[in-house]
Amino acid sequence: MRQIVHCDIKTRNILVTSSGSLQLADFGSAGQVNEMRSAREVYTYPYRAHECVCNPDRRVALTYAMDVWAAAVCLFEMLAREPDGSVFLTSDSSGAYCKSWNLPKFRELIPARCRKRCNDYEPLINMLLQCIVEPVERPSVTDLCVLLSS
Repeated sequence: MRQIVHCDIKTRNILVTSSGSLQLADFGSAGQVNEMRSAREVYTYPYRAHECVCNPDRRVALTYAMDVWAAAVCLFEMLAREPDGSVFLTSDSSGAYCKSWNLPKFRELIPARCRKRCNDYEPLINMLLQCIVEPVERPSVTDLCVLLSS
């Protein structure tokens, strides 16, 4: 079994079939788990996991946790009806904001932005919050699929 990290999950690359199933498209940036890449090369900026944004000049090992972060940004876009994930992170792609990055405070902003548009999606907001944590604390892709289907 090949261990692939998509490396470009974003709303434009999520297709909906006629039966309502979701499919990922554009595997042109995909790589193997633990493959080393420049943090700047991984994902389109607004979907880039904070561990990459905060270390833009470092080489990072590809992980499934990066795909989970990107999927969470997509979920945020859908729940908050904000089509650009950059509001989720920052407009500064240099990573300078990370010096004062406060994950708990950042997580507090998510429910307010989502609830402004959709009060009925509390389980999805809770799932989103489970993904916006440090990489070792994020759910696995399998766990994320189970959460989505429940």
